[in-house]
Amino acid sequence: MIILYQLNELLSKLQDNSIPDDGKLALGFLILSVISLLCFINILTYFIVLYTIETKFMQEKMDRWKLLKRIMNLYKTTSIYFIGFEILLFLYVNGFIIWSCYRLVSFYLNN
Repeated sequence: MIILYQLNELLSKLQDNSIPDDGKLALGFLILSVISLLCFINILTYFIVLYTIETKFMQEKMDRWKLLKRIMNLYKTTSIYFIGFEILLFLYVNGFIIWSCYRLVSFYLNN
């Protein structure tokens, strides 16, 4: 929730006219990078849960810690469509960042 609040604050600063265009561009890349990082963490957690949920060690830990059991069950019941959407969003955001950086570098090298 703290990350979402900070992203909201950053998005509101994009509308500020006192920030130069280079600063707005850097802020936009920062926001896209944070979204990409959160997607990657969510995808990684999903696959870790799928891999470790059936092990005896995790079963013992889940019996002791109720919060861990709730989190594992949440990821276990996650739809494959949601994970597919998360992967596509991750790839799209990273592709957009790379494409934009390439365009910026090629613009400054040609001028």
